[in-house]
Amino acid sequence: MPSPKEIRQNISQQIVDALKSGNTLPWRQPWSNDLNVGLPRNAVSANRYSGVNPILLEISRMRQGFQSKWWGTYKQIQQLGANVKRGEKGTAITFYKNIPVKNQKTTAGEEPEKTVPLLRTYHVFNVEQTDGLDHLRIGHGDSTTDMEDSHDEADELIDATEADIRYGGNRAFYSPTTDHIQLPMRNQFPDMNEFYSTATHELVHWSGASHRLNRFGLSYAFEELVAEIGSCYTCCEVGVPASDDLSDVTSYVQSWLRAMENDPSFIFKAASHASKAADYLLDFRPSPVEEPALVV
Repeated sequence: MPSPKEIRQNISQQIVDALKSGNTLPWRQPWSNDLNVGLPRNAVSANRYSGVNPILLEISRMRQGFQSKWWGTYKQIQQLGANVKRGEKGTAITFYKNIPVKNQKTTAGEEPEKTVPLLRTYHVFNVEQTDGLDHLRIGHGDSTTDMEDSHDEADELIDATEADIRYGGNRAFYSPTTDHIQLPMRNQFPDMNEFYSTATHELVHWSGASHRLNRFGLSYAFEELVAEIGSCYTCCEVGVPASDDLSDVTSYVQSWLRAMENDPSFIFKAASHASKAADYLLDFRPSPVEEPALVV
Protein backbone atom coordinates (compact mmCIF):
# COMPACT_ATOMS: atom_id res chain seq x y z
CA MET A 1 0.00 0.00 0.00
CA PRO A 2 1.52 3.36 -1.02
CA SER A 3 2.29 5.86 1.71
CA PRO A 4 0.49 9.25 1.85
CA LYS A 5 3.69 10.87 0.55
CA GLU A 6 3.80 8.50 -2.43
CA ILE A 7 0.09 9.12 -3.13
CA ARG A 8 0.63 12.89 -3.16
CA GLN A 9 3.69 12.58 -5.39
CA ASN A 10 1.89 10.33 -7.86
CA ILE A 11 -1.22 12.50 -8.07
CA SER A 12 0.74 15.75 -8.22
CA GLN A 13 2.78 14.29 -11.10
CA GLN A 14 -0.41 13.38 -12.98
CA ILE A 15 -1.59 16.98 -12.76
CA VAL A 16 1.86 18.34 -13.66
CA ASP A 17 1.90 16.13 -16.77
CA ALA A 18 -1.60 17.31 -17.72
CA LEU A 19 -0.57 20.95 -17.34
CA LYS A 20 2.58 20.41 -19.37
CA SER A 21 0.57 18.87 -22.21
CA GLY A 22 -0.65 22.39 -22.93
CA ASN A 23 -4.03 21.27 -24.25
CA THR A 24 -6.21 22.60 -21.46
CA LEU A 25 -6.34 23.00 -17.71
CA PRO A 26 -7.51 19.75 -16.08
CA TRP A 27 -10.00 21.50 -13.81
CA ARG A 28 -11.84 23.23 -16.65
CA GLN A 29 -14.91 21.06 -17.05
CA PRO A 30 -17.14 20.69 -20.12
CA TRP A 31 -20.75 21.78 -19.94
CA SER A 32 -23.84 21.11 -21.99
CA ASN A 33 -27.57 21.25 -21.36
CA ASP A 34 -27.53 17.49 -20.75
CA LEU A 35 -27.89 16.81 -17.02
CA ASN A 36 -25.51 13.86 -17.32
CA VAL A 37 -22.62 16.23 -18.12
CA GLY A 38 -20.82 18.42 -15.59
CA LEU A 39 -18.73 18.24 -12.44
CA PRO A 40 -18.10 14.62 -11.41
CA ARG A 41 -20.72 13.19 -9.07
CA ASN A 42 -21.19 9.92 -7.28
CA ALA A 43 -23.84 7.79 -8.99
CA VAL A 44 -25.37 6.58 -5.71
CA SER A 45 -25.38 9.66 -3.48
CA ALA A 46 -25.38 12.29 -6.28
CA ASN A 47 -22.82 14.21 -4.20
CA ARG A 48 -20.13 16.16 -6.01
CA TYR A 49 -16.59 14.88 -5.63
CA SER A 50 -14.45 17.48 -3.88
CA GLY A 51 -10.86 18.53 -3.33
CA VAL A 52 -8.41 17.17 -5.86
CA ASN A 53 -10.77 14.40 -7.02
CA PRO A 54 -12.66 16.39 -9.70
CA ILE A 55 -9.29 17.17 -11.30
CA LEU A 56 -8.24 13.51 -11.28
CA LEU A 57 -11.58 12.44 -12.75
CA GLU A 58 -11.40 15.13 -15.44
CA ILE A 59 -7.90 13.95 -16.44
CA SER A 60 -9.27 10.40 -16.68
CA ARG A 61 -12.30 11.62 -18.64
CA MET A 62 -10.12 13.44 -21.17
CA ARG A 63 -7.75 10.51 -21.60
CA GLN A 64 -10.48 7.92 -22.04
CA GLY A 65 -13.09 10.00 -23.83
CA PHE A 66 -15.85 9.72 -21.21
CA GLN A 67 -18.67 12.26 -21.31
CA SER A 68 -20.88 11.34 -18.35
CA LYS A 69 -20.31 13.00 -14.97
CA TRP A 70 -21.43 9.91 -13.00
CA TRP A 71 -18.93 7.65 -11.22
CA GLY A 72 -19.07 4.89 -8.62
CA THR A 73 -17.07 2.16 -6.97
CA TYR A 74 -17.38 -1.43 -8.20
CA LYS A 75 -19.81 -2.23 -5.39
CA GLN A 76 -21.83 0.94 -5.97
CA ILE A 77 -22.25 0.07 -9.65
CA GLN A 78 -23.59 -3.31 -8.56
CA GLN A 79 -25.83 -1.57 -6.02
CA LEU A 80 -27.43 0.27 -8.95
CA GLY A 81 -28.20 -3.04 -10.62
CA ALA A 82 -25.41 -2.76 -13.20
CA ASN A 83 -22.01 -4.31 -13.83
CA VAL A 84 -18.56 -3.01 -14.69
CA LYS A 85 -17.54 -4.26 -18.14
CA ARG A 86 -14.89 -6.97 -18.21
CA GLY A 87 -11.36 -5.58 -18.51
CA GLU A 88 -12.24 -2.03 -17.45
CA LYS A 89 -9.85 -0.31 -15.04
CA GLY A 90 -10.92 2.14 -12.38
CA THR A 91 -9.60 5.65 -11.75
CA ALA A 92 -7.81 6.19 -8.44
CA ILE A 93 -9.11 9.05 -6.31
CA THR A 94 -8.43 10.00 -2.70
CA PHE A 95 -10.08 10.06 0.69
CA TYR A 96 -8.91 10.56 4.26
CA LYS A 97 -9.26 7.68 6.71
CA ASN A 98 -9.24 8.53 10.41
CA ILE A 99 -6.61 6.42 12.16
CA PRO A 100 -6.69 6.13 15.98
CA VAL A 101 -3.48 7.17 17.74
CA LYS A 102 -2.22 6.90 21.29
CA ASN A 103 -2.62 9.98 23.42
CA GLN A 104 -1.62 11.09 26.90
CA LYS A 105 -3.96 10.08 29.71
CA THR A 106 -6.38 12.61 31.10
CA THR A 107 -6.41 13.67 34.75
CA ALA A 108 -9.11 11.07 35.36
CA GLY A 109 -6.77 8.41 34.12
CA GLU A 110 -8.77 7.74 30.98
CA GLU A 111 -7.14 7.79 27.60
CA PRO A 112 -9.21 10.00 25.26
CA GLU A 113 -9.84 8.77 21.76
CA LYS A 114 -7.83 10.67 19.18
CA THR A 115 -7.56 10.16 15.44
CA VAL A 116 -5.50 11.63 12.64
CA PRO A 117 -6.54 11.73 8.96
CA LEU A 118 -4.46 9.49 6.71
CA LEU A 119 -4.53 9.89 2.93
CA ARG A 120 -5.71 6.80 1.06
CA THR A 121 -6.95 5.97 -2.45
CA TYR A 122 -9.79 3.96 -3.90
CA HIS A 123 -11.02 3.32 -7.43
CA VAL A 124 -14.15 4.48 -9.20
CA PHE A 125 -15.58 3.71 -12.62
CA ASN A 126 -17.38 6.01 -15.03
CA VAL A 127 -20.86 4.78 -15.97
CA GLU A 128 -19.61 4.49 -19.56
CA GLN A 129 -17.48 1.60 -18.30
CA THR A 130 -20.61 -0.28 -17.23
CA ASP A 131 -23.57 -2.19 -18.62
CA GLY A 132 -26.99 -1.25 -17.32
CA LEU A 133 -26.74 2.50 -16.62
CA ASP A 134 -27.63 3.96 -20.00
CA HIS A 135 -29.92 6.54 -18.39
CA LEU A 136 -26.81 8.17 -16.86
CA ARG A 137 -25.02 8.53 -20.19
CA ILE A 138 -25.06 11.68 -22.29
CA GLY A 139 -28.08 11.84 -24.56
CA HIS A 140 -30.19 9.56 -22.36
CA GLY A 141 -31.13 11.91 -19.52
CA ASP A 142 -33.16 15.06 -19.15
CA SER A 143 -32.00 18.42 -20.47
CA THR A 144 -31.92 21.81 -18.85
CA THR A 145 -32.53 25.09 -20.69
CA ASP A 146 -31.12 25.88 -24.10
CA MET A 147 -27.51 27.03 -24.16
CA GLU A 148 -28.65 30.53 -25.19
CA ASP A 149 -30.59 30.83 -21.92
CA SER A 150 -27.97 29.16 -19.74
CA HIS A 151 -26.87 32.29 -17.88
CA ASP A 152 -29.99 32.72 -15.75
CA GLU A 153 -28.65 30.54 -12.96
CA ALA A 154 -25.30 32.34 -12.99
CA ASP A 155 -27.06 35.71 -12.69
CA GLU A 156 -29.19 34.40 -9.82
CA LEU A 157 -26.09 33.18 -7.99
CA ILE A 158 -24.23 36.47 -8.41
CA ASP A 159 -27.25 38.46 -7.21
CA ALA A 160 -27.84 36.12 -4.27
CA THR A 161 -24.34 36.66 -2.85
CA GLU A 162 -25.18 40.36 -2.40
CA ALA A 163 -21.50 41.08 -3.00
CA ASP A 164 -20.62 44.73 -3.60
CA ILE A 165 -19.87 44.58 -7.34
CA ARG A 166 -18.98 47.82 -9.10
CA TYR A 167 -18.74 48.18 -12.86
CA GLY A 168 -16.39 50.35 -14.88
CA GLY A 169 -12.76 50.61 -15.95
CA ASN A 170 -10.65 47.99 -17.67
CA ARG A 171 -9.59 45.83 -14.73
CA ALA A 172 -11.21 43.05 -12.74
CA PHE A 173 -10.18 42.66 -9.10
CA TYR A 174 -11.35 42.13 -5.54
CA SER A 175 -10.33 44.73 -2.96
CA PRO A 176 -9.99 43.28 0.57
CA THR A 177 -9.72 46.82 1.98
CA THR A 178 -13.15 47.92 0.77
CA ASP A 179 -14.56 44.39 0.37
CA HIS A 180 -15.78 45.11 -3.13
CA ILE A 181 -15.38 43.54 -6.57
CA GLN A 182 -14.55 45.72 -9.56
CA LEU A 183 -15.51 44.48 -13.03
CA PRO A 184 -15.46 46.05 -16.49
CA MET A 185 -18.87 46.61 -18.07
CA ARG A 186 -20.43 43.46 -19.46
CA ASN A 187 -20.19 44.70 -23.04
CA GLN A 188 -16.42 45.03 -22.67
CA PHE A 189 -15.99 41.25 -22.49
CA PRO A 190 -15.51 39.27 -25.73
CA ASP A 191 -18.53 37.12 -24.80
CA MET A 192 -20.79 36.52 -21.83
CA ASN A 193 -19.06 33.30 -20.81
CA GLU A 194 -15.87 35.32 -20.25
CA PHE A 195 -17.83 37.77 -18.11
CA TYR A 196 -19.24 35.05 -15.84
CA SER A 197 -15.89 33.29 -15.65
CA THR A 198 -14.27 36.54 -14.50
CA ALA A 199 -17.10 37.38 -12.10
CA THR A 200 -16.95 33.99 -10.38
CA HIS A 201 -13.14 34.19 -10.24
CA GLU A 202 -13.42 37.44 -8.29
CA LEU A 203 -16.22 36.00 -6.15
CA VAL A 204 -13.87 33.19 -5.11
CA HIS A 205 -11.38 35.87 -3.98
CA TRP A 206 -14.29 37.61 -2.21
CA SER A 207 -15.13 34.37 -0.38
CA GLY A 208 -11.68 34.34 1.24
CA ALA A 209 -12.27 37.44 3.38
CA SER A 210 -11.69 37.07 7.12
CA HIS A 211 -15.43 37.24 7.91
CA ARG A 212 -16.18 34.57 5.30
CA LEU A 213 -13.77 31.64 4.74
CA ASN A 214 -10.74 33.46 6.17
CA ARG A 215 -8.36 32.20 3.50
CA PHE A 216 -6.03 35.15 2.99
CA GLY A 217 -2.39 35.25 4.05
CA LEU A 218 -1.38 32.69 1.44
CA SER A 219 0.91 33.42 -1.50
CA TYR A 220 -0.51 35.37 -4.45
CA ALA A 221 0.12 32.54 -6.93
CA PHE A 222 -1.55 30.06 -4.57
CA GLU A 223 -4.62 32.27 -4.17
CA GLU A 224 -4.82 32.67 -7.95
CA LEU A 225 -4.84 28.89 -8.34
CA VAL A 226 -7.61 28.63 -5.74
CA ALA A 227 -9.62 31.26 -7.63
CA GLU A 228 -8.97 29.62 -11.01
CA ILE A 229 -10.09 26.16 -9.84
CA GLY A 230 -12.94 27.47 -7.68
CA SER A 231 -14.28 29.57 -10.54
CA CYS A 232 -14.25 26.59 -12.90
CA TYR A 233 -16.08 24.41 -10.36
CA THR A 234 -18.68 27.15 -9.83
CA CYS A 235 -19.18 27.93 -13.51
CA CYS A 236 -19.72 24.28 -14.35
CA GLU A 237 -22.45 24.00 -11.71
CA VAL A 238 -24.34 27.08 -12.95
CA GLY A 239 -24.15 26.28 -16.64
CA VAL A 240 -21.30 28.45 -17.88
CA PRO A 241 -19.06 26.62 -20.40
CA ALA A 242 -15.35 26.49 -19.61
CA SER A 243 -13.32 29.09 -21.45
CA ASP A 244 -10.71 28.06 -23.99
CA ASP A 245 -8.82 31.30 -23.38
CA LEU A 246 -5.77 30.60 -21.21
CA SER A 247 -4.23 34.07 -21.56
CA ASP A 248 -5.22 35.14 -18.04
CA VAL A 249 -3.49 32.19 -16.39
CA THR A 250 -0.48 31.63 -18.64
CA SER A 251 1.74 33.78 -16.43
CA TYR A 252 0.87 31.65 -13.39
CA VAL A 253 1.18 28.16 -14.89
CA GLN A 254 4.96 27.97 -14.57
CA SER A 255 4.87 29.05 -10.92
CA TRP A 256 2.13 26.47 -10.25
CA LEU A 257 4.22 23.79 -11.93
CA ARG A 258 7.29 24.67 -9.86
CA ALA A 259 5.26 24.66 -6.67
CA MET A 260 3.71 21.26 -7.46
CA GLU A 261 7.05 19.73 -8.35
CA ASN A 262 8.64 21.07 -5.15
CA ASP A 263 5.68 20.35 -2.86
CA PRO A 264 3.28 17.51 -3.82
CA SER A 265 0.79 18.75 -1.21
CA PHE A 266 0.45 22.13 -2.99
CA ILE A 267 -2.32 21.04 -5.39
CA PHE A 268 -4.16 19.18 -2.60
CA LYS A 269 -4.30 22.35 -0.49
CA ALA A 270 -5.33 24.54 -3.42
CA ALA A 271 -8.04 22.15 -4.60
CA SER A 272 -9.38 21.81 -1.06
CA HIS A 273 -9.69 25.59 -0.67
CA ALA A 274 -11.22 25.82 -4.16
CA SER A 275 -13.88 23.23 -3.32
CA LYS A 276 -14.76 25.03 -0.11
CA ALA A 277 -15.01 28.35 -1.97
CA ALA A 278 -17.22 26.86 -4.69
CA ASP A 279 -19.47 25.23 -2.09
CA TYR A 280 -19.68 28.53 -0.20
CA LEU A 281 -20.80 30.38 -3.34
CA LEU A 282 -23.16 27.67 -4.57
CA ASP A 283 -24.92 27.64 -1.20
CA PHE A 284 -26.23 31.10 -2.09
CA ARG A 285 -28.35 29.65 -4.90
CA PRO A 286 -32.02 30.52 -4.32
CA SER A 287 -33.15 26.96 -4.98
CA PRO A 288 -31.32 23.66 -5.37
CA VAL A 289 -30.89 22.17 -8.83
CA GLU A 290 -32.89 19.00 -9.30
CA GLU A 291 -30.86 15.94 -10.18
CA PRO A 292 -32.20 12.97 -12.13
CA ALA A 293 -33.30 9.91 -10.18
CA LEU A 294 -30.39 7.50 -10.01
CA VAL A 295 -31.63 4.15 -8.76
CA VAL A 296 -33.83 2.36 -11.29
